[in-house]
Parts: sequence; structure tokens; C-alpha cells
Amino acid sequence: MKINTIIKFGGSITERGTLKQIVQLGKTLSSLFDCKEDFAIVPGGGLFTEFVRETQEKYDLDDEQAHWMAIQAMEQHASFLMKFIPNSNLHDFSSKDFNVLTFENLPIFRVMKYMRTESGLEKTWNSTSDAIATEIAIKIMAEKLVFLKDIDGIIVKDKLVKKITVQELLELKTSPLDNITPTILQRKNIKAYIINGLIHDRIENLLEGKEFIGTEIIC
Repeated sequence: MKINTIIKFGGSITERGTLKQIVQLGKTLSSLFDCKEDFAIVPGGGLFTEFVRETQEKYDLDDEQAHWMAIQAMEQHASFLMKFIPNSNLHDFSSKDFNVLTFENLPIFRVMKYMRTESGLEKTWNSTSDAIATEIAIKIMAEKLVFLKDIDGIIVKDKLVKKITVQELLELKTSPLDNITPTILQRKNIKAYIINGLIHDRIENLLEGKEFIGTEIIC
């Protein structure tokens, strides 16, 4: 079955979630893939990326050096997630011939090869794993893009916003997404969502077409 959904597994989940929450989310994702076989995971960098930020500041590294170290942090997080997502496999992502591949196990993408050879994103902190996941989703012509984070969605004036346009997202003073992601979304027609990954049944409801708690981004 074709991969038609990219799930960005935010580093904040493993940074701030409890072991019980992470284990339950991993089981939920594995079970959903067993039924649907139509999504893949792009990991954030999590604590590994925070170490890169600290190292850049301490040793005065330039942004491009830090960028590649942050990509390596995503690779480390991918390996880490395998422990918590049963029946998952690491996959070195490349868009070439991707649509003819099938996956028996839930793929967790390693993106270094892709970033070296195919990505058009700038090599700075503006291009975080959010932007990378978005670019990959567009490359494979995915129908859905889900950002799993440690928040319920986008909050405006202390209220959860159920739907927001990309333009409204761009106008927010603070956003849970990086600076580049809304601009990429603005150019493409893809269904995008921000969901709290620490509450495992929310991603389950979304992928099964049920009512869910979160924010839909209107692209």
C-alpha cells in the first residue's frame, strides 16, 4: 500500500513525555500501521538536537555545521524510537522510486541521505525537522501530514483553535512550527494537523477518520 501520510514524531514527546506515555504511543502507532500500512514516521531531534544547540554556542560553530549535526541528531532519535515502536524499521529515505516501495514494518525515516542529495531547504536552524517532514510529505505526494507534539494544537487567546489557515499561522507571534514550514505548506494542497502525541488516542482518532482534538491547518 502507498504511504499517504507522514507523521512527524516531535522531539518534545521524548523530551517531556513519561516512559508510560511514550510506550503507549509506540504501541498505538504500531497497531495502526498493522491495520493501515499507509504512513511513515519522520523523527525530530529531541534531546539530541538540544545538545547540538549547546555545542554550537559553546564552540561558536556556524549554522551549516550545526545543521548537519542536527540531522545526525534526527538519525539518533530514529534509532531511539525503534525501541518504543514495535515492528518498526529504519529506512534511509530517498524520493527516487519511493512510490513503488512497500513496507512490511512501520518505516522510520533516516533523512541524512535525502538532505545531502535532494533537499532544497536552507542549511540553517530555520529548516528544522518540521520543514524536513513537510518537504518529504510533498515529495511523495502524501495526502496527510501530522505533527505530533506535546501540545493540544495551536492556542490563541487561551483557546484551542480547531482550524487555522496558513496565512493566519504566518501572522502568529509564536508558533509551534518552524519559520519555513508554513511557507512550504502555502504552496501545496495537503491536509496538515497538529496533534498531542502524549495522548495516544488522538492520533488514533485522526487516522481512523473519527472526531479528534487538535488543530487542522488549511493549506
